[in-house]
Amino acid sequence: MRFLRLGKTSNWYRNILAHPDQVYVQIGWKRSRVRPETVEDPQELHGLLEWLVLHDPQAAKNLFGWEPETDSLATSDFSVVVDKVLTVLFHELPERG
Repeated sequence: MRFLRLGKTSNWYRNILAHPDQVYVQIGWKRSRVRPETVEDPQELHGLLEWLVLHDPQAAKNLFGWEPETDSLATSDFSVVVDKVLTVLFHELPERG
């Protein structure tokens, strides 16, 4: 599961809305066809942010200022991030035969 965060007015987001069946993600040499899913449910977004903190704290620091040495999941309030950040999940699809 990969996700990117940018505004709803960005060209890449408008393109995936207009052509969701033509979306690809390339990581290194691997290019994969994906199905984009915009996540808007606050509880699901909180869960994704917690997952990111647990699995890649450096990415969480880069994306929304998470400080692994001082911040705590038990006391953190992600509502500011949830309210201001566009989150899109990209689900990998099988190659077309």
